[in-house]
Amino acid sequence: MKNHESWPHCQDPPIFTLSVRRLGSFAYFPLSSSAVNDVCKLPVDAGSCFPYVTRYFYNSVTKKCEAFTYGGCKGNGNRFASIDECLRTCGTTAPLLLLLNGINGYPGGCLFAGLRA
Repeated sequence: MKNHESWPHCQDPPIFTLSVRRLGSFAYFPLSSSAVNDVCKLPVDAGSCFPYVTRYFYNSVTKKCEAFTYGGCKGNGNRFASIDECLRTCGTTAPLLLLLNGINGYPGGCLFAGLRA
């Protein structure tokens, strides 16, 4: 995606990719690298016991919250009652492209290129 193509004064500006957290259609910057909760990195664990119930876990490979069948006890912290709770805790990441002023001698005039999901 090259949003700067329609801006004649923004020819070949420096582009930096940053990580942002996404929740639905909103995007925000995490405050630190520890913003991604450690439970989000745990593998899915169905636990044991009965009754079986549908829960959600954050799949760190696909970067999505996915449904799984939970046995009702044990398991680990990567288990959420709803997909919304999973997204609030773990979210997903998407690169944000920014065109920055005054970097490496590039003259100003182009601040924002756009969000690429």
